[in-house]
Amino acid sequence: MEANNQTALYEFPLNNRIRLFLRYEYLAQSIERGLTTEENSAIIETLRLLHQLIEVNTRNDIRSEIMQHLNWQRNQLYLLQKKTNVNQSSLQKMLNKQEAVLSEIEHFQLSMPMYHNHHFLNAIQHRLNTPGGLAGFNVPMFATWLERSPQRKQSDLGDWYAPFKVLNKSINSILQLTRQSQEFKEYQAESGFYTKHFSAVNPAYQLIRIAVTQNIFPEISASKSDLTIYFSLLDDLSVRPKQVKTSVNFKLALCNI
Repeated sequence: MEANNQTALYEFPLNNRIRLFLRYEYLAQSIERGLTTEENSAIIETLRLLHQLIEVNTRNDIRSEIMQHLNWQRNQLYLLQKKTNVNQSSLQKMLNKQEAVLSEIEHFQLSMPMYHNHHFLNAIQHRLNTPGGLAGFNVPMFATWLERSPQRKQSDLGDWYAPFKVLNKSINSILQLTRQSQEFKEYQAESGFYTKHFSAVNPAYQLIRIAVTQNIFPEISASKSDLTIYFSLLDDLSVRPKQVKTSVNFKLALCNI
């Protein structure tokens, strides 16, 4: 979630593939921030996130999902070439970028056995989510690794993450085009409630983006035909947030590429 001084940005995926890409982006960005840390507590969290990224790649054929979506996006851009109100120069730059990303991912292979057979990573995998599982008496090898210099640990983390960077680069390109496919428009939610019906002629939306005043958050329900948003106020964390009773001004983008 991105934010400035006045608003917070929320994104809601409308299909499983975009949901997968957003999760992948979150994990990769969090790991990349962790690659610069020197604190052992942050290094352990980065390792935890790395194992989650390995699991995502184990359960999903990310490369295939990326290639399918890049081809789909390319076809959508080709359709736009037939419209006279589209900036054809900018459109051609987008197509060239998609072709380059697609070419790179077509020639890339990720070797998951490298992780599945990695002794150190396997030794700590199940301990990461066990309360106190990484205590020195459980995994002395890990305790010894933590005593290495920050530069050495950062280098190890960087090496383990490096093969995923090509996939994340492609996902970044996909999501960037999706996010840029529609501009924000201003709306108002009466008593914190907004609903919208999608007409049959609308293209299949990929992603909903909402910008709203900080400390107010949207709860979104969406289908192929309808969008419903309830805005709630984050106040007392010990109780369930209550729906806003006043009008809420917000910005909405329905991204369709």
